[in-house]
Amino acid sequence: MKRIITLTLFIMLAVMAFAQTPTRGVQQVLQLDPSQGDIRDYVTNTLNTHSEHYIFRVLHVESDVVRGTDMGYNPNVIKIAKIGNDTVGWTVSAIFNQSMWPAVWPAGSHVKMMFWHVDTTGPGSGVEPYPQYDYVEKTFEVPPGGGLIRFYLPEDHLIVPGPTATSY
Repeated sequence: MKRIITLTLFIMLAVMAFAQTPTRGVQQVLQLDPSQGDIRDYVTNTLNTHSEHYIFRVLHVESDVVRGTDMGYNPNVIKIAKIGNDTVGWTVSAIFNQSMWPAVWPAGSHVKMMFWHVDTTGPGSGVEPYPQYDYVEKTFEVPPGGGLIRFYLPEDHLIVPGPTATSY
């Protein structure tokens, strides 16, 4: 009996040691105000790199845990990049992965995406921790289930601050 209990405890500890938050990606398609031009001409980085024009942070509201491109995370798990190809077309998207958080986001909880435009030439937004930069945010409710959470339809696109069309 002691062997069974000991073996069970050992297996439970091994499972807990290798357990991690499951992968669940989020993709938010971004665009500039039409008067500012096409964001695909402004954000040109692709693959596993992050745009030098933006700081991107994500907050899980209920747990108050923040992750961001300015916090040393690898662009494999959080970035703003141009994605696609010439056949299906290109978009600029904010992409991040839930596996960066210590626990799974429960359905119905809230996630806030925050964007600062670092090439701001005006007075900025006043939003900390980068009050000198223009800022926009979007909060969404975590849907039930698993898999990719995509905001890609035209009505879901998020207009982010950017330069004037003639400055890039």
